[in-house]
Amino acid sequence: VAQLLELAQAEVFVPADRPVVDLAEIGKSVVSSLDEVALSSNQSLVFLDHGDSQAHAHSEAVYRIYRNLIENAIAHGPSDRPIEISAGPGPTIAVRDYGPGIAIEDRAKIFEKFWQGGTRSEGGAGLGLGIVKSLTDALDAKITLDCPDEGGAIFSVFFRPKALSV
Repeated sequence: VAQLLELAQAEVFVPADRPVVDLAEIGKSVVSSLDEVALSSNQSLVFLDHGDSQAHAHSEAVYRIYRNLIENAIAHGPSDRPIEISAGPGPTIAVRDYGPGIAIEDRAKIFEKFWQGGTRSEGGAGLGLGIVKSLTDALDAKITLDCPDEGGAIFSVFFRPKALSV
């Protein structure tokens, strides 16, 4: 129910203004709030600050983007490697897990609401990445997916740099 509400809010979210926010500061806050959730799933979270990660965005929307990406990684990543969360360089955030990755045929669908792939986790509704996509669209940001040969997934979000006017 909470994710349905969050999705509805994300779909109508239009930030009145986009102040300059520190993506690293927000990321550290999210990692801190999800650390126990990760530990209860035998996961660990590592935050990497690559510097100069300020962007025109909305802090609550960025928080939700991070949170949904990290929760998704916790659900699908193995416990033998940490989930890597990063900010920068520049107005970019990324979440990397070392799970099974995303099948080529599924990659075009992963941001659809209610879609769940072959790595379905119990309790998931298929909304997390749909929420992320709605929020990135509202912020004029871009989200990408990379599936490295060694496995896992890297979700990267590129925000508007602080130097651009709103």
